[in-house]
Amino acid sequence: MGARKIQDENDARECIARMKKSGLALAHWARSAGIDGRSLHAWNVNLARGGSGSSHKTRQALAVRRVKLVELVPMAVSRVPRYVMQVSLQSKLTPSSTRQRFVG
Repeated sequence: MGARKIQDENDARECIARMKKSGLALAHWARSAGIDGRSLHAWNVNLARGGSGSSHKTRQALAVRRVKLVELVPMAVSRVPRYVMQVSLQSKLTPSSTRQRFVG
């Protein structure tokens, strides 16, 4: 059976406090406590950012503060010529030809 996931913010805060008190790294503490390390890590990152997720207005306010400029520029596309070579092999043993296709 897998490790349990963190249920909510209170559970996350409690687990993070116990982990810090133990002095162990997050992954080691989570494994020893039977907690899903990825779940605990995600909560740790989100709580460190200051987002509790408890209210929609708070999340919107945080999102407005975090807006950063993203510049989109056209990408230079290098067109490499495509060659298709078809080879037919005919054998005296079989009346039909076998075709192989090489794309380079």
